[in-house]
Amino acid sequence: MRAYFPHLDGLRGLAALYVVVHHAFLLCAQSFPIRAKNNLTDGLLYGHLAVDIFIVLSGFCLALPPKARPAREFYLKRAKRILPAYFAVLFASVAHTLYWNGGPLDFRALGLHGLLLQDVFPETIVAFNQPLWSVAVEWKIYFLFPALLWLLAKPRGTALVLAITAIIGYGLTRIFMLQGKATAELGHTCPWYVFLFGIGVCAGKLTSRWDGERNRLAVVVLALVSGVLLVGLLFVFPMEHAEADLARAFPVIDPITGVLTAACLALWHKKAPKLLTLRPVVFCGTIAYSVYLIHFPVLEMLAKKVIKPLLPAGSQELQSIALLGLGLPLVLGAAWVSWRLFERPFQRSTRATTSSRES
Repeated sequence: MRAYFPHLDGLRGLAALYVVVHHAFLLCAQSFPIRAKNNLTDGLLYGHLAVDIFIVLSGFCLALPPKARPAREFYLKRAKRILPAYFAVLFASVAHTLYWNGGPLDFRALGLHGLLLQDVFPETIVAFNQPLWSVAVEWKIYFLFPALLWLLAKPRGTALVLAITAIIGYGLTRIFMLQGKATAELGHTCPWYVFLFGIGVCAGKLTSRWDGERNRLAVVVLALVSGVLLVGLLFVFPMEHAEADLARAFPVIDPITGVLTAACLALWHKKAPKLLTLRPVVFCGTIAYSVYLIHFPVLEMLAKKVIKPLLPAGSQELQSIALLGLGLPLVLGAAWVSWRLFERPFQRSTRATTSSRES
């Protein structure tokens, strides 16, 4: 039976809550905020990094179980885990868009969302529910996992996986750029996420074999170096045009975030920070996928229909606090319902099928 590590859910929960806060902050802005040094709100500009954590966590968790399963079984299990909640929220998001915005239905965008290809055509991601782009990216990466697991079993498997995922990720990035895409335009396609997934897979496999002490100093140094680099890129180097400059830096920032996340996961495997194991945080991690799927339409509706009309002269910070105070309970409640209806039943059926095959 697969071991359960509550701190992984805790980290997932904190990352999902950060995305909620990030979008609440942006929805109350007239435009993407310009970073101001020494401003506490600067830390709210980097919701994209939470997606980096999700990608690495996904690869890490999938690689932890020592038992390999047939590719068909893996794909079926991933489909049950990802697709029911995704399509339920997509349907609700389409209804929300038509009700609040009116106008004709964008059938091209709907078709691309249905095929989970909206990330390849980023102009369509704003049609219904923007954060769904990352589900489309991750869904396609999953098809590589059985091959990566096979490579890990080879001599120097970790180096092979890192090299191949880097070649695939940055090779695709180069192909898109040769087709006329600027790096900043790939911020919702993120082909380099293949490399982040590979980092997570390697970290999970190595951690499952690690006793917690061997090479600990090297992992600590890796975490410190990547942390310093990340802070330097985010808070020290100037950004004249915050959104565009940040998007152009994603191919560098994202793998640094990935290495930092992987190093922390390895260090926390035996003894995790208490914050990550608190019951409310773990609960948020349990429903984190639904929180991520649902939060944006809820916050967008409240920002447009409630917060800005009631606080037209309020500062961005005041509006954001009001939006969070009103929206976060609604998001968590809706996410819990989504989890109960569209996630938990399929998780139970998958566990039952796996148990029957193993018995």
